[in-house]
Amino acid sequence: MLIIDAHIHIHECFDIEKFFDFAWDNFQYQAVKLQAGSFTGVLCLTEKSGTDVFGTLEKIAAKQEKTGDWDIRFTEEENSLLLSKNDFRMIVIAGRQIVTSQKLEVLAIGLKQDVEDGKPIEPILAYVVETGAIPVIPWGFGKWFSGRRKIMEKIISQKKYPFFLGDNGNRPWIFTKPRLIRKAYKNNILNLPGSDPLPYCREIHKPGSFGLYVEAGINTDKPFESIYQVLTTGGQPETYGKSEKIYFFLKNQISIQLAKRNRK
Repeated sequence: MLIIDAHIHIHECFDIEKFFDFAWDNFQYQAVKLQAGSFTGVLCLTEKSGTDVFGTLEKIAAKQEKTGDWDIRFTEEENSLLLSKNDFRMIVIAGRQIVTSQKLEVLAIGLKQDVEDGKPIEPILAYVVETGAIPVIPWGFGKWFSGRRKIMEKIISQKKYPFFLGDNGNRPWIFTKPRLIRKAYKNNILNLPGSDPLPYCREIHKPGSFGLYVEAGINTDKPFESIYQVLTTGGQPETYGKSEKIYFFLKNQISIQLAKRNRK
């Protein structure tokens, strides 16, 4: 079984070893619930422009060092790494989060190189598809409302490019699953959810807590190739995870708005 968190940020305030420990604990918790005999956890990085945690992990792998008790090893791909600790193993996939001129976001799962923000969404989707990465448009509070909702509806109805939508672990439980995700499903546009840890120390517990799972094996020499094949040729994967509690949702939104105000 593959258990995948498709929206991962490793922020500077996180201890990387503890981050991976929490991810493993969350994957294992889900595997026990599903009575999975064996599984592989997958963390899909979605790094903002100017950040390169994947590159940092590559340097550790090149030196044959460890992150705490986690071994990091290269695969036969440039955009994936194999992590192991005792008998545990996880895959880390490189990826990018690109902000469009419309202030929508596009995740590029499997894309290693940095991408400049600020271009319209359709050229960005086309570029991500051209690179062989997996494009995902993630939910974000306020991002699928008003004028941007019309843009999303147009993209979903026209479906010029193969892409996914992505539910988000920061969505509060009082919000039902977004209508656009339900509408997109009718047009065979599937949902690849992820936890989306925010840049606050308290968020370190989130990786692996919200995502999807599929009954499939994985080639650990070429894990992204395996994942790409599973996600782009099958139907809607089963999803898992609880939405955010309203208290923490409000707390995070206040923190985000204060940070924006301080940057002005």
